Amino acid sequence: MRKQIVFSLVCTVVMVLGISSCQEKPQQIPMPVPATAYESTSFKLYPTENIWTFLKLDTRTGQLWQEHWSIDEKSSQVELVLSDAILAEGKTNGRFELYPTKNFYNFILLDKVSGSTYQVQWSFKEEQRGVIPISGQ
Repeated sequence: MRKQIVFSLVCTVVMVLGISSCQEKPQQIPMPVPATAYESTSFKLYPTENIWTFLKLDTRTGQLWQEHWSIDEKSSQVELVLSDAILAEGKTNGRFELYPTKNFYNFILLDKVSGSTYQVQWSFKEEQRGVIPISGQ
């Protein structure tokens, strides 16, 4: 009797597995690959740790601005120049890229063509913001 029960269970499991493996699996719809927008655009915004501040980069020249925005009418919405120096001539979109650091106010700017790097520091105080070439360049 026990052998018949075990045999019946095994047969049932094999049948269920066989039927489920024969069923047509739903076709997976491929997800679209997001376009690398920064490669085809002239400007890119980078968030900072401050929710009201972004950095705007001209990806062709390396010029940078600090963007302040607000939902409060009493607060200022302003664009401040971090660097208006043109670090590279040309019209290659995506040449420059910003990388955050663990420091709240600092980013590294990379020229992806020449390999040059720059320290970018944003601040609410004019004397504490700017773009500085990293040593050895």
